[in-house]
Amino acid sequence: FSKIAQEQMDEEGKELTSAALWSLFSKTYLLSDAPLELLAHKTFPGAEGSRTLTAELKQDGAIRTIEGVGNGPIDAFVDALKTTYGVEFSFLDYHEHAVGRGANATAACYVQLQDEKGRIVHGVGIDPNIVMASLKAVLSGMQRVMAGQTG
Repeated sequence: FSKIAQEQMDEEGKELTSAALWSLFSKTYLLSDAPLELLAHKTFPGAEGSRTLTAELKQDGAIRTIEGVGNGPIDAFVDALKTTYGVEFSFLDYHEHAVGRGANATAACYVQLQDEKGRIVHGVGIDPNIVMASLKAVLSGMQRVMAGQTG
């Protein structure tokens, strides 16, 4: 994100305030105006320890259900996205932490993906539910891959 922030500061010719940094971060990674929005998900046990995931996505005002299989909810979601949208990427890294304390803390998740051209793309998800935050991060990254964005 530092490269993106530096480019913004160079363009504006001044330092960014904390509010401006948060706005840039949100616009870049949280994608509140993105074409795809994750609404809900369910996972079910599958054969030999696999998990099947169904997810509801909002796309252009319509609700679309996608399904994938993997070794857990994130892997199954990646499978569902690749199968449904035909986008190729590799899942490289994952980090998460709590924002706040106690039972009401929010989860923040960061993923690193690599597109088929070898470019590194990051995605971020924030949600009270850690699995939902993780899936939102993957969706954020995938949409950035689809848009040809890096960083």
